[in-house]
Amino acid sequence: MIENRRRFNKQEYSERAKKTRQAMSEKGVELLIVTDPSNINWLTGYDAWSFYVHQCVVIGSDNTLFWFGRIIDAAGAAMTTDLSAENIIEYPDNYVQSEQEHPMEYLAEILTEKSLSHCKIGLEKDNYYFSARAAESLYRGLPNAEFVDVHGLVNWQRAVKSSQELVYMQRAGQVVEKIYERVMAVAQPGMRKNELVAEILHAGTLGTAEHFGDYPAIVPLIGVGEESAACHLTWDGGTIPANSGICMELTGVHARYHSPCSRTLFFGKPTQEYLDMEKMILESINIPVASGETEYTRFGMKDMLEKKSVDVLMPDLQRIGGLSEFRKSAALASAYHVPISTHIFTEQSLSIAGSAANCISVEHVDWFSPLYNESIQIGDGYAMMPEGAGLGFSFNQDFIRDHLVKN
Repeated sequence: MIENRRRFNKQEYSERAKKTRQAMSEKGVELLIVTDPSNINWLTGYDAWSFYVHQCVVIGSDNTLFWFGRIIDAAGAAMTTDLSAENIIEYPDNYVQSEQEHPMEYLAEILTEKSLSHCKIGLEKDNYYFSARAAESLYRGLPNAEFVDVHGLVNWQRAVKSSQELVYMQRAGQVVEKIYERVMAVAQPGMRKNELVAEILHAGTLGTAEHFGDYPAIVPLIGVGEESAACHLTWDGGTIPANSGICMELTGVHARYHSPCSRTLFFGKPTQEYLDMEKMILESINIPVASGETEYTRFGMKDMLEKKSVDVLMPDLQRIGGLSEFRKSAALASAYHVPISTHIFTEQSLSIAGSAANCISVEHVDWFSPLYNESIQIGDGYAMMPEGAGLGFSFNQDFIRDHLVKN
């Protein structure tokens, strides 16, 4: 692997293979043919746009682990994985899109040469990169093997993210913030949808000053007006009309890790029918909805409470108008028998949360922790109330001084 392409250290890849082999053992699988591109990448680091031809990673209960793919993609495997040359196995181009022969026939020959033709072999049968013809080729080429469906086996090993994966996801979150910042800056009635998408794609690829934006697994999905009622529509050259809603499904990506985010914009003043949809949504799902972080003052909260469009009211300390307005909003929600939760700014809002009988939770991220001398104490899912004077947290003047923006 060339170092500028390294995303994880060798130890992490080794642990991933170990976890996968343990899961294989529990299902009695001796050999696993991994065809999902994301699983291939997770197991080995292989990172190239080559999934349109047949490729896979083969992992065995012993030390077997090799990449198998088209001959022109072998160099990419050498550059993005730690696999040795003998574990990068290529098939010739005459197998590509051939009606006479199939790459999985070639793989069957390789497995036979490696004395792996009598194994219990797991296949990702519901993976859309693994065709019916691919399966049939393996069945014919390995008549003595027992094939079982283990779709999702590797995916479940990926469920608990490592610390480095979380870093990449956080960076992807910063990228999607940049995307929506650009949307808010340029989107307007009369703009063509393809022009807006061009801005989205540019912002997503540009990323942040520190971290590049990677290609997404999904194109920007955008529905305008009545199109918003349909899922997964892409753009065309039509213009965005005034007094209309626009629904977007976008994602920020860094090092293949995604941070998707759906948002709805409305150009002009929403009609009452449009506003009443909030209540309809709440009535249509059985998951409690927390909202209110983008509303201003208790009067914005009152509108949501009167429409019964929220299960949990979530005032944002900055937008709501400070501590006093937050406290009034909590009391107002109590009159409607609606609980509240805080929206970030935990250090500043924790005392209010603790004094409001209808506050059921606090939202906490540690973005602002360096600003304070004291730390929030959290244990077993509970935040301990501060005991100091005032709000219980004092500013770290040294940190603030070191991070002042100076002209």
